[in-house]
Amino acid sequence: MIIISMRNVLVLAMLVALTASCATKVVPATKPTQQAKPAESPRSIEKETPAPALATNETLLCKLVPRPSKPFPTISPDGKRAAYVSWRDRTSFVVLDGVEGRAYDVIDEYLTFSPDSKHFAYAAVRDGKMFVVLDGVEHQGGPNFLFSPDSQHFAYVTYEGNLHTPPNEAGLKWAVVLDGVKGKLYDDIAEGFAFSPDSKRFAYQVKQGDLCFAVIDGAESKIQNRALWFRGQPRRVGWRDQYPHVGTFVFSPDSKHLAYAVARGVRTPSREILPDMALVLDEVIIGTADLNANVAFSPDSQHFAYAAYDNERGTYIMRDGVRSGAYYNILDLTFSPDSKRLTCIAQKDRGEYVIIDDVERGPYDSVGRVLFSPDSKRFAYIAKRNDKSFVVLDGTELPNGYDPTALTFSPDSKHFAYILSTGYTPGQLTKWFVVLDGVAGRKYDSLACDYIFRFYGHSGNSGLAFSPDSKHLAYVASKGPEQSVLVVDGAESSPYIGVVPYPQVAFTAPDKCRVFMYKNAKLNEQDIVALEASAPAEK
Repeated sequence: MIIISMRNVLVLAMLVALTASCATKVVPATKPTQQAKPAESPRSIEKETPAPALATNETLLCKLVPRPSKPFPTISPDGKRAAYVSWRDRTSFVVLDGVEGRAYDVIDEYLTFSPDSKHFAYAAVRDGKMFVVLDGVEHQGGPNFLFSPDSQHFAYVTYEGNLHTPPNEAGLKWAVVLDGVKGKLYDDIAEGFAFSPDSKRFAYQVKQGDLCFAVIDGAESKIQNRALWFRGQPRRVGWRDQYPHVGTFVFSPDSKHLAYAVARGVRTPSREILPDMALVLDEVIIGTADLNANVAFSPDSQHFAYAAYDNERGTYIMRDGVRSGAYYNILDLTFSPDSKRLTCIAQKDRGEYVIIDDVERGPYDSVGRVLFSPDSKRFAYIAKRNDKSFVVLDGTELPNGYDPTALTFSPDSKHFAYILSTGYTPGQLTKWFVVLDGVAGRKYDSLACDYIFRFYGHSGNSGLAFSPDSKHLAYVASKGPEQSVLVVDGAESSPYIGVVPYPQVAFTAPDKCRVFMYKNAKLNEQDIVALEASAPAEK
């Protein structure tokens, strides 16, 4: 009997319905030619002529057999392998590369390929016991596990005792197994653990008695505090709680520095315990963090910033030891790619502000995360004021349009694209289109990149894909029910019944891109194909 989150099932079903029946999004009918002029409104195409045909090649990736637990598969990073969970006779099993695996009572929906696509793991339950299954081999433990960035290391949580033991009672112990070596047993282990970017370091946080502390590179930290807010291991698969306060580790890009927060508490005169977060950097407590444990290393690893808190000034920014600002809350601390600029979202006086280089922009009713161009000279974000959303590009509010999303800079930083809608008009269908360098593209019923971007919140992939040389733009759009097309520089592929939500369209070469589509919808199976396209020749 499959037990998975009903909320996830409903949301995923809605996602597939939208992507399959009115799938994806739009692309400008022209190629990137010149830098956008922020002050200008999007210019519409005078009259939409039929789109040019796009040359494509498709390869069958997998067939979804009856009763998959999710309506789309997990696809490996190299795009050559696929896996999904199906069920039969009240048992679940994984289908990997077309081969059925062993049956379980429950299988976690988080199927995971290693970054190099050579290994595959998932968590499952059978007869009341949890397992992590790595490359087809069972290991008692789970549901949390992790591949290292270089795919050479694998860690998971194991246990000794009865899973039905209440969390605060003795008898159930937990340990981390790293590369087959079992670590020390603890009363509990926090959900989050992490490898460093170079894959040479590993950290996790544990609870032992009334104390919680980190275990870094196999050594227990001497910084130990009362475990007030400790969120330990789930006792069953299919249930996860992202708990940012404990067990969240942030390594610097060069892997030499590590920051994390330790939950503590401050007892007031009325004996009420108020939350308090100690921020630890390289095993030294450097201050009191805000409740979101919001920290950021610069890409060159030379700068460090975090959102700090005190009772007098509220939340403020600490950058390389220098204090600035005073706000109710601070979100999304981010350095620019060149490591020279810092931005965040700040809340105060019932409004939200964008802070870039200590300069406030706003107020707005709400504002989204700031996106820097690759050269760090440009920036963009989406803001809302008086119930109207708009794009701010390089400090200028772009006029006109509704529901902006999917902000994207080209790799050379010269081009800027995003998505708008025509808005609601009684008696008319809302249409969606891409704006590229100030020019509005062809209108479609839906754009997959818009909906997927909103659903998943992927900051690294908006659904609009520029080629590595910045000469081409690709995305997926829907022309109607079961009429999803891949669009590259305004040319359209043949229609498919829908688009696989993730991974999204991406370029595999300067003039070639790939996306995964649903080709047909037979009663008992559904084909998933890898659709590859060559960019139209320049005229």
